[in-house]
Amino acid sequence: MKTKPTFLFTLLIFMGLLAHAQVESSTLLKGQILDEQNKALAYANVLLLRSKDSTLVSGNVSDQHGIYTFDKISTGQYLLAVSMMGYANYRSTVFELKGGTMELPQIKLAVASTNLKEVTVKAQKPFIELQADKVIVNVDASPVAAGNTALELLAKSPGVNVDHENRISLKGRSGVLVLMNGKQTYMSADDLARLLENTPANSIESIEIISNPSAKYDAAGNAGIINIKMKKEKGLGTNGNLTLGAGYWENPRGSAELRMNHRGKKMNLFGTVGSFYNRRFQDINISRRIPVQNDFVQFAQENNEIRYSQSQRLNLGADWYLGKKTTLGAMGNLNFGEFNTKGTGFNNLSGFNDQVYNQIKIKNTGGDDWTDYTLNLNLRHEFKKKGHELSFDADYANNRGPKDQVNGNYFFNAQNQEVATPNIIGTNAFTEVDIMALKLDYVLPVGKGSRLEAGLKSSFVETDNDLKTSLFVENVWQLDPRRSNQFIYSENIHAAYTNFNTAIKKVNLQVGLRAELTNADGDSPSTDTRFNREYLNLFPSINISHPAGKGLNLSYTYSRRIDRPSYEDLNPFVFYLDQYTFQRGNPNITPQYTDALGLNLMLKGKYMLALNYNYTKDVITQILDQDDANRQTFQTMANLANFKNYSATLSVPIKVQKWWDLRANLVGLVNDFESPFTNGEVDKNQFTLQSMVNNSFKLPAGIKAEANLFYQTRYLQWLFDLKPMWGLDLGFSKNIMKGKGSLKLNFNDVFFTKNPRIDVQQGTINVQVRPVNESRRVNLNFNYKFGNNEVKPARRRSTATEDEQGRVKRN
Repeated sequence: MKTKPTFLFTLLIFMGLLAHAQVESSTLLKGQILDEQNKALAYANVLLLRSKDSTLVSGNVSDQHGIYTFDKISTGQYLLAVSMMGYANYRSTVFELKGGTMELPQIKLAVASTNLKEVTVKAQKPFIELQADKVIVNVDASPVAAGNTALELLAKSPGVNVDHENRISLKGRSGVLVLMNGKQTYMSADDLARLLENTPANSIESIEIISNPSAKYDAAGNAGIINIKMKKEKGLGTNGNLTLGAGYWENPRGSAELRMNHRGKKMNLFGTVGSFYNRRFQDINISRRIPVQNDFVQFAQENNEIRYSQSQRLNLGADWYLGKKTTLGAMGNLNFGEFNTKGTGFNNLSGFNDQVYNQIKIKNTGGDDWTDYTLNLNLRHEFKKKGHELSFDADYANNRGPKDQVNGNYFFNAQNQEVATPNIIGTNAFTEVDIMALKLDYVLPVGKGSRLEAGLKSSFVETDNDLKTSLFVENVWQLDPRRSNQFIYSENIHAAYTNFNTAIKKVNLQVGLRAELTNADGDSPSTDTRFNREYLNLFPSINISHPAGKGLNLSYTYSRRIDRPSYEDLNPFVFYLDQYTFQRGNPNITPQYTDALGLNLMLKGKYMLALNYNYTKDVITQILDQDDANRQTFQTMANLANFKNYSATLSVPIKVQKWWDLRANLVGLVNDFESPFTNGEVDKNQFTLQSMVNNSFKLPAGIKAEANLFYQTRYLQWLFDLKPMWGLDLGFSKNIMKGKGSLKLNFNDVFFTKNPRIDVQQGTINVQVRPVNESRRVNLNFNYKFGNNEVKPARRRSTATEDEQGRVKRN
């Protein structure tokens, strides 16, 4: 008997609310954080800890007036830990809550000095953390995250959806800009997915989800920005971290990583070496019905594929402290590996069939070797006035590798007799991408409480894609010039931005403007396809925030963004699954533009409601098109006319019991789009509810457990109609070896239900797709810290590559 996901979700929420109502007598705790000049200090991190063992009870962030509050806290003895960038950490003496309302004395933070040792606090960050302008997924805080890949981890993040082709969307919108340590990857969607599939989650420190970025960020990414921040060791002296991981269900997975850091007074050296292996299956069933005369032909296709990959990465870097205010940094990253596939399948034909065969047997093999490397030089200088700084980054990256594929179609009749010459196609594609980017950022404090930011950036991308297609005829490979092609694409973007931040009484205002000049050239000699596009765009942004009552803060946002077609989507290559099913690029697609409005409400620093409206013009979307005469269905990218997205995001933490914390993250969204289409008019809309309930349990013997429940109702992704889907992940963790080591065990997709079911019905197109991925797996991770891990640097490493806003290298 299968348990209904809606029943599980409702039961879990009901139990949480019931237990929440039965919590012991509670009290309200509040206070204020000040800086060294006795001025209110906003956005300081305030942790409420149990006095007995310093374990975390609750966390909060001070508001614009420096006020923090904790409510519904059980009576008992506690202490506070307060931290803020650029200030010395603070830890209070023990105090007792007896009931009612308690206001603590004001806390004044001192400016951090280079010889001040930070207090070590045992508090654990929550898996999902809310900040004023973003949602942060703290990967290391969750045992459920261990053993996953970066791509699988994204799929567990609030509001993020990863489809069966590894395309990423945020709150129902595609066009997400994915950054690695604040840097653009400039990769195609397939290459980015490959990188994320071969990056173990234990290498990631956190994931930042930014729905409405400021003008400081690149204007690309109409749905917002996802910034993946990789781990680095930060202790003084010499220290390191060793992580080993293994996973298994039907196929194995393994990873090993060593991170090292040596920090002295004048120099900091750091590096990472890691290896990853992953083997998994991917099955897909496709059913298609194509009209023929007054009848139809039915295709029932099944493919079973084994995918296996291995990768290695090496990251090395150094910071030189040229003075108290100036830091020079250099970094280099190398990633290389291989990705191989081997599949078999069949395609059965029924209905009106005028062919001599009624079954096509399919054999596919593929190989993909890649080498990616990046180099970065960065400089940061802080002037005498606090907050006055200048930073510069120069990056170079190269991605290259061959992709080989052999696709064999063999034709049989009802008596299983081969009745036609096999159609065997081989492709060899070599891709090379060269990237150079230069960036300059300047920050100037203006008066009291105001700040002016300005910057310049230029990026230069050159790609060369060379495809050779051959046919296997009479036991000899013969080049097919009709299907062979070279596609050369270059894109140069020059940008300038300015941001102004100020506070007018209780209102905080941020206004920004970014200008981007784009020049793109594409040339496909074989198809005689050429294009040149040059356009200048302005991208304004505004953020207004203010308190609106006791513990309530409101913010209003607006931004305009762009999503350019990738060179992969512009490439007119044709890639075959079989002779009736293929994928091709479209050199005629143009950029899409989005206007985004947002209203955010945050109560007491932990309850959040975000309302968003987005209107996209000339939206770039993945479509299925069909050639009825040749009975071919193909996938491509195209511009549709209009797309509207409405969404509401609610995040509610619940203290169920002393040992049980629950956070419910709910996203309700409506996707609505209309456009002329090949077979008529597209006019579709759909409401979707996405829910993620994160449960954290403190068990005996120092064991921490998590149970994460995901549920999504029917979801419309352009022309693709996805049926409801749900899943449950379990995880356990325990510190060992006197806190230097840790073990994490998790069970992903316990009921094997995280596989989409997709229907496409538009005009004469009638397709059902049922992909099945190896989403269920048991993972075990071991982590060991060694060296000087107890003392952290008093001064945060001030290279541009570690800037919180994203001035960091690409991994």
